[in-house]
Amino acid sequence: MKTSHTIVTPVDLKRKQLSNRRRRLSMTAKALSLLCFAMSMGVTSAEARDLTSKPGQKVATTGPVGMHAYNLHPLAEDKVFVNPSNQWSYFFEIKQGMEIYPGESYFSLDYSTSATLQPGQGSMTVFLNGYPLASRVLPPIAGDSIPWRVQLPDKYFKQGFNEVKIANRQKSSDLPCRDIDNYANWLKIGKNTELHLVRKDPTTFPLMLYPFPYLDPLEDDVVRCHWMVPTDPTVDTLANMLDTASDWGKRLTSRGMRIQVATRPSGSPSGEALLISGNSRWSKYSPDKIPNNGGALRNFSATGQPGGSSLLITGASAVGLHSAEGALTQTEMTSQMGSLESIIDTPPVDAAIPPSIRLGSFSFTDLGFPAIHLAGAFHQRTSITIRRPLRCDLGRESYIKLKFRHSASMNPLRSLITIFLNGIPIGSSKLEPENANDGIIRARIPVEELAKNFWVIDIACFHDLGAADCSKSYDDVAWTVIEGESTFELANGNLIGRPYLESFPYLIPSTGVVPNSIDFGFSAKPSDEELTLAAIVAGRAAQTNRITLNWTTRKGEVTSALQGGVVVGYYSEVSRFDPIKKDLLVYPVGPGKFHIDPKIQLMPDTLVDGAVIQAVAAPKSSTGVLYVIMAQDNDALNLASSILADPNKADTIGGQVCVITKDSRVIPLKLVGLKENAEIIKELNTYTPTMLAIMSLFVVALVGVAVWVGKQFVKKPKPVAEDDSEESEG
Repeated sequence: MKTSHTIVTPVDLKRKQLSNRRRRLSMTAKALSLLCFAMSMGVTSAEARDLTSKPGQKVATTGPVGMHAYNLHPLAEDKVFVNPSNQWSYFFEIKQGMEIYPGESYFSLDYSTSATLQPGQGSMTVFLNGYPLASRVLPPIAGDSIPWRVQLPDKYFKQGFNEVKIANRQKSSDLPCRDIDNYANWLKIGKNTELHLVRKDPTTFPLMLYPFPYLDPLEDDVVRCHWMVPTDPTVDTLANMLDTASDWGKRLTSRGMRIQVATRPSGSPSGEALLISGNSRWSKYSPDKIPNNGGALRNFSATGQPGGSSLLITGASAVGLHSAEGALTQTEMTSQMGSLESIIDTPPVDAAIPPSIRLGSFSFTDLGFPAIHLAGAFHQRTSITIRRPLRCDLGRESYIKLKFRHSASMNPLRSLITIFLNGIPIGSSKLEPENANDGIIRARIPVEELAKNFWVIDIACFHDLGAADCSKSYDDVAWTVIEGESTFELANGNLIGRPYLESFPYLIPSTGVVPNSIDFGFSAKPSDEELTLAAIVAGRAAQTNRITLNWTTRKGEVTSALQGGVVVGYYSEVSRFDPIKKDLLVYPVGPGKFHIDPKIQLMPDTLVDGAVIQAVAAPKSSTGVLYVIMAQDNDALNLASSILADPNKADTIGGQVCVITKDSRVIPLKLVGLKENAEIIKELNTYTPTMLAIMSLFVVALVGVAVWVGKQFVKKPKPVAEDDSEESEG
C-alpha cells in the first residue's frame, strides 16, 4: 500500500506479526506513560497545536523504535450547532520524525441530534486535510452506531499542520430560512469525541524537534517528563529553569502545565527528563569539551529504550548555561540543530518586546490581531480579552475605536455590526455601501465596566443577503474584516487601579513595557515543592502576559522584590517577611498566628494547612505589583501548584487576597470598605478636557454676546452741527 510516511515495519509484513508486535509495544508504552503521568500529571484543553516544524531536514535517531498512541480529546465541553449549515475544524501537528503507522488512526465522533430534525434532510461529513472520508445522514438511522468511528487513511496525513473537519447540514422546517435562530434545530458534538493516532517512537530525537517530546501538545497531559536540577541549585540555574518554563508557557498559551521539579545530587535520570544545571560536571551525559563561557544541549537516553529520551541543558559557566537555554527559545536556532548534541558558544540576541496593553492608545495589532476575518451569512462573532494594566487610574474618556470593512453585497437594512463589552452593547453600525471600505465605530467604555480589572470585548456581525439559500454559508460574499488599526484608548482619571490577582501573575505595568527581568524570591534552601510551584507560576505568567519573560532569582532575602515580582515561602518564615510586612495584607506573626488587615474579611483558621496568595503595591515602585505566596508546608505548596496548573481552577483566583484551603477550595477576597462607587460617581461628575474646552468656548462666546448687546444700549453722543455763517459772510 502506497503511503506518504516512512514506517518502521515493511509494508508487506503479515498482519498477524504486526498485531503481535503492537501488543508487546503497547504494553511497554502504557507502562512508560503511567510512569511519566505519575511524575508530570497534566490538564486537558482544546487548543490548535502551535509548534513549528522544518520538513525536509534529516532526523537523527538512535536505538530501537517503539510505538506511541495518542488519544486526543479536541473538545473540553460539548459543542452545539444550530445553524442550517455548520463547520468545525481541529488542527494538530505532525512534527518531523513523528511518523504515523498505517491503518491505526481513526476519528471517533460522539454526537446527538434534536428530535425536530427532518429525517433524511440533513447530513454530516468528516474530512482529513480537505479529503472527504465518510458521510452520514441526519438524524441517524437504524444501524448507525454512536460514537461514529471514521478511519483516517495514512496517505492523507502530512508533515506539519493537519486538519480534521466536520461539515454538516440540518433542517427542521420546510419553509425557507426558518431554521436561522431556531434553537430546536441542533446537532451536538460530545466532548468524548476522540482522535486516535499511533506514531513511531524512537529512543532519542534530534534537538530541532524541541520542545517535543518533553512538551507534547498532542497529549492531554502536555508535560511528558520531570525536571531535574542539582541539589542546592544556584540562583543562575533557578533563573534559567524559570526562563525555560516561561518559554513553554508562551508556546502553549491556554494549556495547563503540570511541571514537577526535583533536586538530585547528580544528573542521572531513569526516564524522560529535562535536566538543567550551570555545572557541566553534574551530569555524566555532559559533552566532553565545552568552551569557556559556552553552553551545551544534548538529547540522550539513559535507558536505551523508546520512551526514555532526556534533554540536558548545561554550560561551563552561568553565561554558558544562559546561552544554551536561550538558544532553545529561538526557533531560528533550534531549526538548525539536526543532531542530538549542540555546543552554543555565543549568547543569543534577545529581541525587544514592544509595548502592548498600556495607558494611552494601543492597537489590535499590538495585541496580536493584525486582522480578524468574520465570514459567512447570518451570525458571526469573535471575542478579545483585555486585562487592565497594573496600578492604572482610568477615566471615562476611554473608548474603543473599531475600524472595519465588509462585503458590499449584503442587505444594508438588516446587516449590522455591534460591539459588546462584558456582555453590554456599547456601539453599533449598519453594514452599508457607504462604509464598505472605511467603517468606523467609536464606542465609549462605560465607567462601571472601566472600573473592573479585565474586559471581554465581543464583536458580533449579522450578514443578511436578502433572498438566499439559508443552507449555504456564503463565506466569499458575506464577510466583515476587523482591521488591526482598530484601537483602544485608555485615558487617565479617578478610577483607581489597585493590585489584583485576576490572571495571576499579571506583570504588565501602565506603560505597557515589561521589565527586562522579573524578580522571584525563594526560601534560603528551596524545597522541591517550592521549585515546582515556581516553574508552574513562571509558565502561567507567560500565558497570562502573552509574552516570554526573563527571570532573576534570589534565595532567602525579599528586599530585592521591592520593585515588584513574586515571592514564595512558608508561614514559619516570620523573620524573612519582616522587611515587607507593613506592605502585606496577611503575614505570619508566630506559629498558627497571623496579622490580617481589617479590610480583608478572612478568618485565621481558614489559613491553617493551606496557602494564601496576595497582590500588593510594590513598596518602591509607582507601577509594580508584588505577589506573595505563603503556605503552611510542602503539602500546601502542592495544593497551590495543582490549582495553578489547571487553567480552569487558576482562573478562579482573584481579588487582592486568595486562600487555597487544605481541601483545595479557592476563596478570592477583595478589600472591603473601598469607595469604588464614590470613585465612579466622581468620575461621572468630572468634566473631561473636551467638555472643559467646549464650556470655555461657550463662556467666551457668551461674554462676547454680552459685550455686543451692552454696546447697543450705550447712549451715543449727538453729532455737533458745523457753523457755516462766518464762512458764508466772507
